Amino acid sequence: MEIKHTPVLLNEVISFIDFSKHKVFLDLTVGEGGHSEEILKRARGDSILIGFDLDEEILKIADQRLSKLNKKFYLFNENYKDFYKKLKEINIEGADFMLLDLGFSSFQLENGRGFSFLDEKSLHMGYSKQIRGADYYINKLSKNELAYIFEEYGEIKESEKIAEEIVKYRKNKKIETSKELADIVEKVIKRKGKIHPATKVFQALRIYV
Repeated sequence: MEIKHTPVLLNEVISFIDFSKHKVFLDLTVGEGGHSEEILKRARGDSILIGFDLDEEILKIADQRLSKLNKKFYLFNENYKDFYKKLKEINIEGADFMLLDLGFSSFQLENGRGFSFLDEKSLHMGYSKQIRGADYYINKLSKNELAYIFEEYGEIKESEKIAEEIVKYRKNKKIETSKELADIVEKVIKRKGKIHPATKVFQALRIYV
């Protein structure tokens, strides 16, 4: 698989590391491995890097990238919230440097995950296919449950109207893509300016998922 990812704020991240002293590196959102690769390139020979990511596909890219460096590393397809348990499993007491780069990458935007309003492949909106995505909840939850999600996590005034339109639409057809959902929302909230009317709906679903 071709590697295209260029890590953001790379020089700024590197500037915080003292490679003469730091030996154990923890990348809690390893992604395609851009930051991890540059860290290991500069690290001492006895250094070790431990990376986490929920996205199994993107983790394969990171593994391919880091395997070329002849440095020790571990990659875990798990949520970083339990990183301390994994460190214990591999007999590492702690880390000298920890990196957390929140958000999603261009790879995830461009590969049918449902993050984009224009995505016509998916409505998943999740980092891992092993968990239920937004597509499941949009098609299974009741009008009241959907309205609650939109109001609670998106603070949307038109929550009930949007939920009603979704339920009405799915009586005839399952909602399968982000573009479908965005078009449904746009029937209720008309576009004003550059911000897409479905922005807060997508935000609410991402938080819920």
